[in-house]
Amino acid sequence: MTTFKNLDEICKVDDEFLLNNRNYENFIASLAKSKGINNLDILKEDKDCALLFKSKEKEVLEKHYYDVTNIKLNSNVPIIIQNNFTTVLNLLIYSYYYRSFDMIAKQHALITLESALGLQMELLFKKNNNNEKLSQEDNDIQEKAKTPACGLSCLLQCAVHSKLINLNNLKDENGEDIGIPLPYTEQQKSIGFNNNLEPVINEEIVKLSKDKIRLICMQRNQLAHDTKPHFPDGKIWTSICANLINQLFSEKNKLN
Repeated sequence: MTTFKNLDEICKVDDEFLLNNRNYENFIASLAKSKGINNLDILKEDKDCALLFKSKEKEVLEKHYYDVTNIKLNSNVPIIIQNNFTTVLNLLIYSYYYRSFDMIAKQHALITLESALGLQMELLFKKNNNNEKLSQEDNDIQEKAKTPACGLSCLLQCAVHSKLINLNNLKDENGEDIGIPLPYTEQQKSIGFNNNLEPVINEEIVKLSKDKIRLICMQRNQLAHDTKPHFPDGKIWTSICANLINQLFSEKNKLN
């Protein structure tokens, strides 16, 4: 159960954050082995280990901070979107102190992406209103996107059709490909076992993994409506949203 922090614990690292960090897990395993102590609480009370724990916690925070601040929007992105995105980054930073902020950061990153899509589509509509050569298909897409019922899925489809974004060109801040994670419930079903206990890939999940728009919308809907646990993958989703927002407002897509 998540508990409310006492005043003197506000700036204390969230143990759940640390225990989801692979480097920290390896550090504990190594320390426990060297000390012959398998209980984490007892290990932390060991005077010889106290400084080591503090040093490792600082190292984890510095790496976490570097990773988050390395996710950037380009200068063409409107200030209102940049401000919302800064909130996402701050939520990620402070997830070090309160792990649940990771989930809120994911949710706010997707909301910010939807706002950016809506803003850029409006600019596209204004540009197209002066274009008498607009095809029937383009006109239908535009009219669909104008309706109040057009949410994230619809806006993504319109942006892809209008070549404002390319979902096959998702790169992180280091230029490496970003895979869109499966929602929690789908990850559970992604691999099964046959009668010989050999792993069998669920073909439906493989098909779903290629439907990137659906995956993005499933993640947003799960965050908004589901009570199931969430993976601590806020940095991945923030990178995905940053990439798409940067594509939307790239030099080639400047509409004003």
